[in-house]
Amino acid sequence: MIPCALGIQLILYFILFNIVNADKFNLNVLRLKNLDPEIQVIAFDVNHGSIALGCSDSIFIYEKLEQSFNNSKLVGTVALPQPISSDDGFLELKLIGPQQVLYCDRFQCRLCTVSFINASCSTLELTLNGETLNNMESAFLSSRSFDRIFLRIAHSSSDGNKAAIFSFDIQDTGLLKPDQIAPDADYIQNLHTVAAFSHDSFSFFITSSLQPNEPLIFANIPTGNYSMLKITRICESDKTRFLESRIDHSLHCSDPETFVKVEAAYHDKLGGRLYIAVLQKNKEHIICSYNMNELNREMTRTWDVCQNVTLFDVSRHCQMVRSADELQEHCYIFTRAAENYRSQSCVKFGLSDETYDNCKLNEVQSRSYRYAWLENFKPIKGTIVARINRGEIGSILADHIHNALFVGVRYNKEQDIIRILMDTNALKKASRSVWQQKTAYSARVPIISSNEGTQLFYLNRTSIAKSKLDCQSLYTSCSMLERGGFHDSLGCIWCPDPEKQSALSATNKLGCSQPLSNVCPPIIDHANRDSGALDWQVFGSNLLRLEKSDVLICGMKCTVNRTASTNSKLQCSLTSEQDYNCDVKVIGILGEHNQFIMKAPKITSSVIPERMDAQNKSLSKGDKAIIAISAVIVLIIVLALIIYFGRRLVQQREKRDQPLTFPLGTFDRTASRDMDSVSQNYYLDLYSVKVPSRYKIDINDIKVERLLGKGGFGTVMLAIHQEQRVAVKIMSSDATDHQKCSEFLEEGLILANFDHENVLKLIGIAFIDKPAIVMEYMEKKDLHTYLRQEDLQVTLKNLLNYAIGVANGMAHIHSKGYIHRDLAARNCILNSNDVVKISDFGMSREIEDGTYFIRNVSRKLPIKWMPPEAMMNNNKADTKLDVWAYGVVVWEIMTRGGDPYDGIDGGDLKDNILQGYRLEKPEYCPDQIYNEVMMMCWKLDPTERPPFDELVAILNKILIEMGARQKSALEFHYQRVR
Repeated sequence: MIPCALGIQLILYFILFNIVNADKFNLNVLRLKNLDPEIQVIAFDVNHGSIALGCSDSIFIYEKLEQSFNNSKLVGTVALPQPISSDDGFLELKLIGPQQVLYCDRFQCRLCTVSFINASCSTLELTLNGETLNNMESAFLSSRSFDRIFLRIAHSSSDGNKAAIFSFDIQDTGLLKPDQIAPDADYIQNLHTVAAFSHDSFSFFITSSLQPNEPLIFANIPTGNYSMLKITRICESDKTRFLESRIDHSLHCSDPETFVKVEAAYHDKLGGRLYIAVLQKNKEHIICSYNMNELNREMTRTWDVCQNVTLFDVSRHCQMVRSADELQEHCYIFTRAAENYRSQSCVKFGLSDETYDNCKLNEVQSRSYRYAWLENFKPIKGTIVARINRGEIGSILADHIHNALFVGVRYNKEQDIIRILMDTNALKKASRSVWQQKTAYSARVPIISSNEGTQLFYLNRTSIAKSKLDCQSLYTSCSMLERGGFHDSLGCIWCPDPEKQSALSATNKLGCSQPLSNVCPPIIDHANRDSGALDWQVFGSNLLRLEKSDVLICGMKCTVNRTASTNSKLQCSLTSEQDYNCDVKVIGILGEHNQFIMKAPKITSSVIPERMDAQNKSLSKGDKAIIAISAVIVLIIVLALIIYFGRRLVQQREKRDQPLTFPLGTFDRTASRDMDSVSQNYYLDLYSVKVPSRYKIDINDIKVERLLGKGGFGTVMLAIHQEQRVAVKIMSSDATDHQKCSEFLEEGLILANFDHENVLKLIGIAFIDKPAIVMEYMEKKDLHTYLRQEDLQVTLKNLLNYAIGVANGMAHIHSKGYIHRDLAARNCILNSNDVVKISDFGMSREIEDGTYFIRNVSRKLPIKWMPPEAMMNNNKADTKLDVWAYGVVVWEIMTRGGDPYDGIDGGDLKDNILQGYRLEKPEYCPDQIYNEVMMMCWKLDPTERPPFDELVAILNKILIEMGARQKSALEFHYQRVR
């Protein structure tokens, strides 16, 4: 009866927990009415009080979003003539009115109006020089102005890329023909557009391209094609046939020599700024900010400068020069209106005495010297506000009120939205992410949008998520705050009060009794009284965060045994017995509180026996005798069953002659039960509550194939789960050893925080007599063993990629607020695609205030991978410990599995390092890798060691430079160092 009662208690607790927290978990994910939950949303747009959802075969338009999605009304559906795959996506999807939407796929663009559920659509005619553009690469609509729309199209054909800007009058005629077309010159290549918007009666487009440096060519200065970031402006009142008001202007975000292409852009109407993300040659992503009014003035100035230039000025100033330094301002401005797009430096429009308005060139009748459509090659410099060292940037959204950016980062068919703080001093290191949310991958359309700067919308595969831009909505748990939210410019704190349990703004903390501004409270699961009645335990996690902690039982101090206490259990003793019903409180120093108080719920094995004692007093002697006899009989039966199944288990093991705890095939729940199964089941159930439901695996769904390995931690077996090969790690210690059980589970739960191609992926956690961690299966060996193979053919490029992979994985781990503590080549594993993944998180710990405490380390410390500050009797360290270890890992890689400090005793190692000794440069290792990576990681001062995102950039730079100068060295077989 005891396990049943305890199980019911836990089930009721779990149900109550979900009921109480349902609103919290679903606050930011709202599904629109009438939409089939199985329909995948590929793209969306929010505007004009409506939302348009683009799905594979239809577009749904809803209105009345000012209150709630739940009050939304479906106003119309547009049936697509042919399905759109999620891989191709929509090239464009934009609401141009409450019931009007324009969309483009690879083959066509259509303008649709919905009314009373029905929809009528007009197809846009897109042709250039008689060729229909039906293989489009990009399409961007600026906005609706004066009942006109401006659309920038890029098209791929057998003749190369073609691009143009089209203007259409908004009509419902079945076929819309363009009124104006401004085609790009054929010699402009790799044209990549990422955004279009309207500002101050102008339409703007943000693009990058590969094109000739015409000012230098015009001046006969040797040059070639170069990658160029630029902004295009068109007067929305332009009535000329070829949109002659067009002005292209070069932009500068960082070193032009390292610029590759533009990735995303966002026009912040409320803040009056433009944000552009660009990709650098070292694979770094930089975000720059521009003042839109200043950009507009510079583009107007481009026109004005040319109106004071004569043909003689062009010859004297732009052609008869000896170097680029002699070129005057107007020499950097060219016109595209010359015949056949020939290279022509700008001159006054019409070469007449009259000066014309750039937006009213249709009023000029003369056809001579209509040198409009200007391009300025002198870049306008932006301000760097952020740096990102991972993935590919797909979209940007600015929160200008709080000086922050939301950035959509895509990688491996997945996408995250991260929130970073803008920093105009972000010149060297990557920007810190303070918030992160995994979302559905979107192939082409930006996935984030804001309703007048007050709300965040993002795509969540089959629904649209919405969140207010405040602490409570963004940070739904304290752990999210700890991973960065405490540093958010929103000024967030955590209120741990039982009736609140939420993030709040620091300006709104009145009514919160114990606000926390930089640390999260421990989690207390329950308190338990031992059978001796004087000894009590408090179980939970991160309990050692409370400094100088005390336990109070009914107000009486229960002295904490500091030696026996751990992060998951506080052990204390009373001087006199207290009732099991006593209130249990834990008090200690936490954050700014010298007396932080937490109450512990009581789930205790002594509860039920004591209640039974009270009931026994009312029983007759006969009743008690019957109960006693029945208990003896039950005990005999249980013992007999244990002996029977125990013998069967021994026989099965002998037959298999394998040291497996569980039989092959499906796991056997009846195996290895013992006398303490009641307590064992209770704790396994309790730990099961800790595991998120999405990671819980039914043990019957796992089919074991063979043994992979065995060690002090337990057994690892190859198994099949949902037709996928997985590795199952089973705890070796008895599940009744609650401390080891908690630590084993913590290793698995730590993996649940990571989602990166260079970090081993957690599939789930299963519960039997012993917990089992299910992970992705890695076909190859660990990196140390793999590289030591004599017959292995491996190149320097392979080794560099391994080193970059480890650094990328560690950057991700640190960004999530964790330290590995046991980084070594033996703990890095390769899969069949040669991708290296970091594993073995048995010593990993969550960072607290940038540091962690080393306490009760039960595993052997990896001395040869540890920095000197960790070898000393200092129980505190930070992320720089992993950086030092990474330097040793790179050394292991470049020696192909060498043993570091071979021949040096571990006891002497600390003194040698403090005196300046370092591992020698491997025989075949390039100097750059040793000096710029290894030696930088082994700096004695931890603050001088580079973070992992910087190490990734350094290694990528070395790889690119060697590829350009020493390509053969990269591809040559790299021998093992003897």
